[in-house]
Amino acid sequence: MALRSGPPIGPTVLNVLVGVLEILLLVGLWTPVAGTLLAVVAPLSVVLHPADPWNCIFLGALGAALALVGPGA
Repeated sequence: MALRSGPPIGPTVLNVLVGVLEILLLVGLWTPVAGTLLAVVAPLSVVLHPADPWNCIFLGALGAALALVGPGA
């Protein structure tokens, strides 16, 4: 039986998800949904990347604020 020696897939999937959510917020599509998901996913990223937690905390706070404010009129 061979062991898998590649990088773990979990952090890569989380980074791709955060990137997609950031693009949705940048374009302005599904702002309440994308903001809520970013506010939930960003603290998980703090656990996986403990070297720089402030960036993830900032993204979570920004996602929560945009989810509450909405896309605007």
